Amino acid sequence: MASGTKTLGATATEEIIAADENRDFYVLQLQSEEPVYLAFGEDAVTAKGILLNRIGDWVEVRGAKARLAVNGYAAATPTLGWETFEGIKIGTGPNVFPTS
Repeated sequence: MASGTKTLGATATEEIIAADENRDFYVLQLQSEEPVYLAFGEDAVTAKGILLNRIGDWVEVRGAKARLAVNGYAAATPTLGWETFEGIKIGTGPNVFPTS
């Protein structure tokens, strides 16, 4: 189990979470107002892959895809947080998002 945060540098693909052959799950959440594109096991680039656009946006990754490194690309310096332990979800209003 692991959790952490990462603030990306601007305008270059950067590793957010390293590859781990034993990991089966993680949740990654955008914790700032700067959008970020995600890629799994390859460089992230603008307008390709998954976009986390607003504070609180999150992605849950399971199985073989969760074992790959996740990389981010942003034009600014977004902060992301992650958790690799399953089973914890909280939220307010209609949007439920996992945190720890």
